[in-house]
Amino acid sequence: MYKHFIIISDSYQKGSRIGYKETEISTDRSLLHKILEIKDNLKENDIASYSTHLIETDKPSWKSIIDSDPFFKDILTLDDIDEFIEYSKDRITSKDIAEYVSERFSLTTLPTMKIVYYIYSDFLTTYKKPLFKNNFVAFKYGPVDKELWKEYRYMDEKKIVPVFKNKDSISPVISKLIKSGEYGHIKHIFDSLIKNEKVLGDPFFLKELTHRDGTPWSNVYEPGKNNAITDDIIIKYHPLEKESLS
Repeated sequence: MYKHFIIISDSYQKGSRIGYKETEISTDRSLLHKILEIKDNLKENDIASYSTHLIETDKPSWKSIIDSDPFFKDILTLDDIDEFIEYSKDRITSKDIAEYVSERFSLTTLPTMKIVYYIYSDFLTTYKKPLFKNNFVAFKYGPVDKELWKEYRYMDEKKIVPVFKNKDSISPVISKLIKSGEYGHIKHIFDSLIKNEKVLGDPFFLKELTHRDGTPWSNVYEPGKNNAITDDIIIKYHPLEKESLS
């Protein structure tokens, strides 16, 4: 017989539950030590949203676990605990905000990335703390988050499709934002932003705002340099962009 220690988490990035397991022969006492190591690893990485399960089957495979209990069906299984941790992290990312935007409105890459920038900048200047890690650089067409650029650079004018498509339940990314305590702030900023009909109706409106003299982008942009748009720059110059939206 085999004992399986299983951890499960929701990953909207993968669009499903994800799972990782450690398996030992039932008579092997080393599993307890591995369980403690895994829990310490999760704690060190600030992973709090997960469930643990201990189950015994006659084989070492995931299939034997599913055969024993259908609860474990339709879980994306990962072989690396570090990969599990990466997809389970609770910290907000630019991808989270892009996912939130795409769940509410069907937009192409450029306006989505601009809206993520505005949400970040409004949050930073209003609450005096960063919403996520600042990876903004000054591209030719305005501020761009480098991680989102890697994700969407080949989509051209295709509309971004959200990972979560079930409109009848709360999406994993909204659950994550609620848990972070920042969902109300993010929603308020986004709702205030789209009160200006041009934000969603004119694809060039946000680009024009970022290109005005005195904006964060205009203060750091140099052709071909992709200079960083730091938090200090945003705090100092974003109010001009915000003023232009009202």
